Amino acid sequence: MWLSIAEKISQLLQSFYTFEKSTKETVSGNPWLSILIVVILGSIIEEIIFRGIVFNALEK
Repeated sequence: MWLSIAEKISQLLQSFYTFEKSTKETVSGNPWLSILIVVILGSIIEEIIFRGIVFNALEK
């Protein structure tokens, strides 16, 4: 059990590192690209959260 948890934490840390690296590359580049990504990803994530999590919780 502890080994499984340690593996998942290791994978999570690697994901955070990859996300941080890609975010720094995006933000340091074209500012219009950064704005576009924030607008598009923000809308998509909001829809996923609202429709996926909130609607399912309200249906129950």
